[in-house]
Amino acid sequence: MTTTQTPLATITHWIAGKPWDGAVSRWGDVYNPARGAASARVAFADTATVDAAVAAATAAARSWGRAGPRCRRALSR
Repeated sequence: MTTTQTPLATITHWIAGKPWDGAVSRWGDVYNPARGAASARVAFADTATVDAAVAAATAAARSWGRAGPRCRRALSR
């Protein structure tokens, strides 16, 4: 009997409205408790990646703050 393994799904960071395409030096497994096996791999952030995420979030917060109520409502739907 041969067992085929399907590749694990990859979960990366979401920064500035898109998946992070920078380097990742550490990964962790995401386990499915019902199966007792890994179901995905998740990227761990280093200091530079966290800094990029904070900078993007800060810029987004400024932009969101300048948006009026109608614009916010339209984007939230």
